[in-house]
Amino acid sequence: MAMGFREEFNIVGFFYIMTAIYWISIGFMASYWTLYFVNLGFNFSVIALIFLMYPISALIFEIPTGAIADVFGRKLSVFLSYLIMGLGFVGVLLSGSKLLLLLIFHFIVGISTTMETGALEAWFIDTVKHNKKTKHLHKLFGRWGSFSSMGFVVGPFLGGILVTFGVDKAFWATAITMLFLPIFVLIFGKEHFKRRKIRISQRFKETFEAGKLGVKHTFKHPIILMLTLIMALFSFSVTGIYHNTYQPYVVEAGLPPQFLGFALSIAGFISIFSLNYSHKIVKYVGGNRKYLFIFTLFVGLAILGVGFAKYLPLLFLSIIATTAFADLAMVTSPAFRELFNKFVPSKIRATVISVNSFNRKIGELFGLVAFGLISDYLNFQVGIVFAGILIVITSFAYLRIKKA
Repeated sequence: MAMGFREEFNIVGFFYIMTAIYWISIGFMASYWTLYFVNLGFNFSVIALIFLMYPISALIFEIPTGAIADVFGRKLSVFLSYLIMGLGFVGVLLSGSKLLLLLIFHFIVGISTTMETGALEAWFIDTVKHNKKTKHLHKLFGRWGSFSSMGFVVGPFLGGILVTFGVDKAFWATAITMLFLPIFVLIFGKEHFKRRKIRISQRFKETFEAGKLGVKHTFKHPIILMLTLIMALFSFSVTGIYHNTYQPYVVEAGLPPQFLGFALSIAGFISIFSLNYSHKIVKYVGGNRKYLFIFTLFVGLAILGVGFAKYLPLLFLSIIATTAFADLAMVTSPAFRELFNKFVPSKIRATVISVNSFNRKIGELFGLVAFGLISDYLNFQVGIVFAGILIVITSFAYLRIKKA
């Protein structure tokens, strides 16, 4: 039986609105992180060092924080994530060009992201299961992604306007909007998580056990392991060019900085529809596996378009395509979420998702180092072309996964 939008919104509307606000916040600065630090006078190797704080902190805290969400509850974990993230962004802004402070606050922001990665998705799935709507999960994931894209239409567009008054203005918009989110979570978040009255020592023991089971499940299940490795390589390439390469490259090529934000806004608009109808696209192409292969391949080809395009309108279109296709191929795509969660037990779901994120952070770490060095000692184009080729090759790994 079909589910009407009113019923759907009553069940998961909280997640839709919260995620839209989150991506409005991130969208303000989405195209300008690297340019912000370039304006402070840092070279690309130092900028890579600053961004390395994200994956380093995640390597330390990803699995424990995912396990905490499985023991203490998803709402608390998500609330703390957004609160710490917003305060961390304010700290970065107030640090100016003081490198040590920038490293510390980026490390703190990195911790905050680990508290959300496994918890939010597990919270969403738990809510859908509680309402006995699991058969609609792919469609709901797609709609959730559409609301994210709505936020990513508004945020980058306004960021493109704000950046004309200075990159820091867009950054302040990100920080202030992010600080609104924990209030929203606290007031409107409803959790179907049953806590048991046990001692703190027992909770920590359960946290450790959940973490151990999650890691074991990831490396013993062949499909989960393959999907985790694919996303690690995808993150290596995308993070490397996003944080160290393509922003300064396209500006040097002559594209006005505000058009970076406009490109992401247009891509977000496209994604509203593509994610909303993702379940139909999956059916048309023959399943999640083929869907992920096709759109990961398209991401690689679009990145190669950025690397080789000389005509500015074509360069602009390639940037749009890169982001629009990435929304359908990355870890938050409905197809990946459905395929991945199909093989994860509910009681360790947040932990296993965090293990996946942990491995993505390893990819990000090496990507930041590699592409930072390439940008400083070779040139931007080499890094972009290398990333595009690697993603094209990675896409074929989906074809090695048995039908599921």
